Amino acid sequence: MFAAIRKCHETVHAMGAPRISTVVKVGTRTDRDQKMSDKVASVKAKSGS
Repeated sequence: MFAAIRKCHETVHAMGAPRISTVVKVGTRTDRDQKMSDKVASVKAKSGS
């Protein structure tokens, strides 16, 4: 995840932005069974990847 954020920052800086701020929120839950692959699939579906 951090490698992807770094690449995004590098790309935006290369486009001329002198300053970038990124906030990352990570949550977990114990009330249902969910694998990391489920979370990755959810993010990809939401981001169009």
